[in-house]
Amino acid sequence: SLIQRSYSWDTFTSPSKPPVDSGAVAVFDGTKILLTPFRVQNVPPPMSAAHITFSSTHRAPVHASFSADSDTLAVLWENGYVELWNLQTRLQGGRGKAMDPTNVWTGSVDNVKNARQIHWTSSSTLHILWTDYIADHVTSLQLEDNKVKGLATTSLPSINSRLVATTNPLASQIPSGEIYRLDSETQKMLPVANFQEFCLQSQAITEPSSEGEETIYVGLGRSGKLHISKDDAHHILATNVTSFTVASGFVIFNTTAHEAQFVPVSSLGPLLTSSHDTETKQEKTQWETRRVERGSRIVVAVPSAMSLVLQMPRGNLETINPRPLVMEVVKQDINA
Repeated sequence: SLIQRSYSWDTFTSPSKPPVDSGAVAVFDGTKILLTPFRVQNVPPPMSAAHITFSSTHRAPVHASFSADSDTLAVLWENGYVELWNLQTRLQGGRGKAMDPTNVWTGSVDNVKNARQIHWTSSSTLHILWTDYIADHVTSLQLEDNKVKGLATTSLPSINSRLVATTNPLASQIPSGEIYRLDSETQKMLPVANFQEFCLQSQAITEPSSEGEETIYVGLGRSGKLHISKDDAHHILATNVTSFTVASGFVIFNTTAHEAQFVPVSSLGPLLTSSHDTETKQEKTQWETRRVERGSRIVVAVPSAMSLVLQMPRGNLETINPRPLVMEVVKQDINA
């Protein structure tokens, strides 16, 4: 049989929230993972603040995921082997190690093969995406004290799916760009949004609304279009985007015009419901922008440090403190 694979770059960054946001980034280097918490250190590759070296009996891992609720990194191999590491990240300046990773669990997950993605939706729930080349499946691990207490497998609507970065519940994207979310009552994957093209990098944003909470999905396609979607509504934020992240109440993205733009998350809902191009254009002119170096890409944002880490085309890293991130912290301090 013939297996065709497409490989793409992925950036492994910690989704932890203030006040414990570490800005940690993981880089695969063969059988090693290089780790740096950008909240306290800016260490450019190929150097790093810390590293994890795996046994030579294992091939290089295929994916990794930081937990948003705990200082834990999950590492996945194609054969379903998983390792969990407690990173023990130092969040304040000073002497000593910035990270001191300790292995807390290793094991192979039953019946998992051809695994390609791993993702935390809470500190106790870990999902593994795998395929039997007939259908895609997600095996969910329920963890307690870093031990597996339960397993459940869900079949996805389409092969060649990809998990969406989100907290509960589980969400996946199919090759056409449609997003499905696991319904807690029926335990079935139901459609909730549509990007209209496949977006390798996608993320769910949950914000308070008049009806409780609303979830809007944002994704970056290969075309450079940055999409947002909810239910049947769809909008393109920009058509020349190179990278994006979500932090401090903003969708932050870099463009080929060498600008970083800051879109308030609170404005995404109105953009999806607006039917007038004039209103949309007026809204976009109010977004804050900052000039950045030509070709720079976003690595990670660290809200507590009011910083945005960029990688330049020549490989070096730069940390900037954009006005919107600084003002967000100032507002929080005033309101405290």
